[in-house]
Amino acid sequence: MASQAKFAEALILQGKQLLSQGKGRPNQADLRRAVSNSYYALFHYMIDGCLGLLIGKSSEPAVKSYFARSFSHTTMKDVFNTLDTTARLPEKFNPIKESLISAHFHVEIRSLARAFIDLQKARHEADYDISYNYSQLDAKDHLKLAEESMKLVDECLKTHPTEMQKLSTLLLLAKVKQG
Repeated sequence: MASQAKFAEALILQGKQLLSQGKGRPNQADLRRAVSNSYYALFHYMIDGCLGLLIGKSSEPAVKSYFARSFSHTTMKDVFNTLDTTARLPEKFNPIKESLISAHFHVEIRSLARAFIDLQKARHEADYDISYNYSQLDAKDHLKLAEESMKLVDECLKTHPTEMQKLSTLLLLAKVKQG
């Protein structure tokens, strides 16, 4: 079983290949797929980093897979929106989770939040708004942002491990209902 990080890297590579195959300019389907890949690459790379902190890199593949499926696009967006802005958490978050998210997060982690939000928005537009025509430069820019953000994940894991562990916990548990 491939790791989430290896899968993320393959998505970036596939996105680049979509932009360089054939003669002439790529068609809209290829451009949109490349934009979508950029988001999914960061999504899976973030999960890999979070799992490394929460359950360890050497965990059994079945355990990693179970926890990986527990991350939610919507929850991650909500958490990152809260980090990026100073908005209040939705009502569904409990006080423990609220105290985790109100903790100080370094500017690099907030930059990562902004990139995640931007890439997720672009993915939604690429997948659902066919009125917009993407350029090759648009798609390349999104892939570049994803690659830079993946490097930033690695940097934050090394330089801000405590904050990244808080973030990882929040990204995994924020959607869990109170008992």
